[in-house]
Amino acid sequence: MLTIHFVCSGNMCRSPMGEYLLKAKLKKMEIIDVMIDSSGTVAKDGGHVAIPCIAPLQDIGIKIDPHRTKRITREIIERSDYIFVMETHHLKTVTSLAPEHSNKVMMLGDYIDGKCCGDIADPFGGGRDAIYQVFQLINEACEAIAKTIFNGKSLAI
Repeated sequence: MLTIHFVCSGNMCRSPMGEYLLKAKLKKMEIIDVMIDSSGTVAKDGGHVAIPCIAPLQDIGIKIDPHRTKRITREIIERSDYIFVMETHHLKTVTSLAPEHSNKVMMLGDYIDGKCCGDIADPFGGGRDAIYQVFQLINEACEAIAKTIFNGKSLAI
């Protein structure tokens, strides 16, 4: 089974958005043999998704199951086929935990056609508009990833 993992800082906004957006896209494509999960580089285990970050998902009919935050671990890295991080410092943290698996780790923003420089910034403090802008970027990247992986193409690593 293919395993895809999303990473942000607290596992409370961006990485759960990626997780649930990609799950919804693959369900629509009738692809069921994929494990999709998320974590954070500084997450406290057992927390909840930030309430303002749920709204964009709910707007398009995606329900977040009882998501509990967790910190990225070496074990998660080892069992993942693809790991998408939001910012450069997440890339450094993840690759430092398991340098031999660095080929699995990619910047999610690199899959947004011409609209992002790699980093997808944390929207906290920017209000509703910032959250929806980040949601749109993550949505576009997940769309590209779904089309690429599941149309038999390989992601550039």
